Amino acid sequence: MGARLDYNMSIRKTSQSGSTNINNLVTTSFDVRFRGMGGGANHNQELQSRFGSMYDISSMRTDTRAVGGRPQYAQSVHNSQDYNAWISSIEGNEVWSGYYPDTLIPLYEFIVQEHFGTRTQALRDALRSAIHRHLGVQAPVPAGFVRINGGTFMMGSPGSETGRDSDEGPQRQVTVSSFNMGMYPVTQREYQEVMGNNHSNFRGDNLPVEMVTWFDAIEYCIWRSLREGITPAYTMTNRVPTTGHPITSATVTWNRNANGYRLPTEAEWEYACRAGTTTPFNTGNNITTAQANYDGNSPGTYRERTTTVGSFPANAWGLYDMHGNVWEWCWDWYGSYAIGAQTDPTGAVSGIVRVIRGGSWGNVGAGLRSAYRGYDGPASWSIGTGFRLVRP
Repeated sequence: MGARLDYNMSIRKTSQSGSTNINNLVTTSFDVRFRGMGGGANHNQELQSRFGSMYDISSMRTDTRAVGGRPQYAQSVHNSQDYNAWISSIEGNEVWSGYYPDTLIPLYEFIVQEHFGTRTQALRDALRSAIHRHLGVQAPVPAGFVRINGGTFMMGSPGSETGRDSDEGPQRQVTVSSFNMGMYPVTQREYQEVMGNNHSNFRGDNLPVEMVTWFDAIEYCIWRSLREGITPAYTMTNRVPTTGHPITSATVTWNRNANGYRLPTEAEWEYACRAGTTTPFNTGNNITTAQANYDGNSPGTYRERTTTVGSFPANAWGLYDMHGNVWEWCWDWYGSYAIGAQTDPTGAVSGIVRVIRGGSWGNVGAGLRSAYRGYDGPASWSIGTGFRLVRP
């Protein structure tokens, strides 16, 4: 059993004339202060064994006055190019591979003095994510989200399923990594707070936002991430129009190492919707209008509009409105399923339309099935389409 390692981490920067422009950076110091391992040679040996893959220990400065007489180690870079390269290497997920697997680390003793905003935040988040991955420690679940533990399931529908469409096959084994998913579709209040506008047809703070294009949903993910000081998962360029909504065209790239908000992949969406079930609906072989908002006119109720999120029972994993209310945009281009087992698939490489899932208030029951695939152009919007968020 390895010794318990307690630490504080701080990031300090100095700049010319107090400027907060990263290009005016003079010196950046990353200080890790360790407690509980003693001082001197034993401390250095322990540090080298645990952190050797992250730093060239010999290049570090030692200040034995820090932390009650125990050493402090500082790594400095002297210009913005070095700093950006350093962050890129950390985001490359290789830096923490030297840890003993049984090391216990209090992850939230991070002390960050932020003078350069999102770049400092990006560094902290990258380090935190790397620790989580390599030590198998689960980060706190964001408020309003549910932790979806990874696993393997049969994606698509069997040939015998009533109402099945041919694009729901071939049914195949898919493995999905763990992620956090919003309990509800994004509400109009949430959208308005971030974007400053709301073009929904059915108005209400706690109704799901609709009348949003796929591009609008992507931009919301970007701006909400920036608003909360986390690294956006997406970069958007060539936006049309340059301002205003709806967005009808843009180039979008996905940084899979970022910890910001994003749309679920189609595989993540179906895995979360099913919540361990193999039946057509997560409610079983059938669904009723007491369980979801859809066109149940024969028999049942047709409400002819969206309903407040969370009005119906959650699935077994605590997610609401996975069937009905509004369609939900996914990341994937719509295309034929690959044959054979897959891990964390992200859909077709290119396409014309994007996947939407879950069905809406205007669909009959068959369109709400867990395996049912919808699609629409990324510049399209409707009174029946919204979206739900995911975070690592």
